Amino acid sequence: MKKKVISLMLALTLLLSAIPAFAAADRESERANPVEDPAKYTEVATVSPGLSVSGKTASCSVSISGTTKVTKISATLQLQKKNSSGTYVNYGTSWKAESKSNYLYHSTTKTVDTGGTYRLKVSAIASYSNGSSLVTAYS
Repeated sequence: MKKKVISLMLALTLLLSAIPAFAAADRESERANPVEDPAKYTEVATVSPGLSVSGKTASCSVSISGTTKVTKISATLQLQKKNSSGTYVNYGTSWKAESKSNYLYHSTTKTVDTGGTYRLKVSAIASYSNGSSLVTAYS
């Protein structure tokens, strides 16, 4: 019985001593193949969604500025309403806005239910000569 306990303790000690070596190997592979931060390469300078609700009317607007590299901005706008669980869900249909320059401004009104809590979700794609950047923002 004593030999079994000692053998088990020895095996456990060897196993636990190997864990730091595996962790170090993982850190080395992360340094060799870093995950690139997409925000580092964005060409979108600002996304400023705005929402004002008065009675049954929601006034929605967005202003998007890209860097000088940007030649086109496309945006999808979606009103969202807070449900009883406290999460936001899409309300109504989404709509699009587009500009063939590095600046986009769009505003519109939508009819909403009274008494709800709303936000505006904006997903913008800024296109430039060698790629595009996607940014999502909320009012």
